Amino acid sequence: MKEINLDTKDTKEKYFLMKVKEHKTEIAIATVTAFAVVVGIVIHKNSSVFNISEKYIAKSVKEIKGISPMLTVATDNYGIDNNLANKDINVSGYPRKLREGHKRSSDRLELALQHQCILADDETWVNPYSYQKMGA
Repeated sequence: MKEINLDTKDTKEKYFLMKVKEHKTEIAIATVTAFAVVVGIVIHKNSSVFNISEKYIAKSVKEIKGISPMLTVATDNYGIDNNLANKDINVSGYPRKLREGHKRSSDRLELALQHQCILADDETWVNPYSYQKMGA
């Protein structure tokens, strides 16, 4: 084993730099972690300042454009179904692949043609249907 002589200042600096190079990943991770903790503490301590500034920004945007910058509740019922208990789902007719060895009936081909759909040999036509979806 090699003995390290730390008598001179130059040798101590080289030894320090060598150790820093060996552990640069750990040092970088520790630095980033410490910085994140400090930023988190500063934000937490100054949260009242941030809330006040958000109120002023929201007020000025409402006055200028007449809109709310942080919309958390729907203001109209456009596209929203308030009756979540039962919902009717309508499914259009569509072509479906047949399992191997199965053939479609002739009336399925006629129905597909009525809907301007050309079926491949291994496809059939599924009629439109609806069902009721149970919601929350």
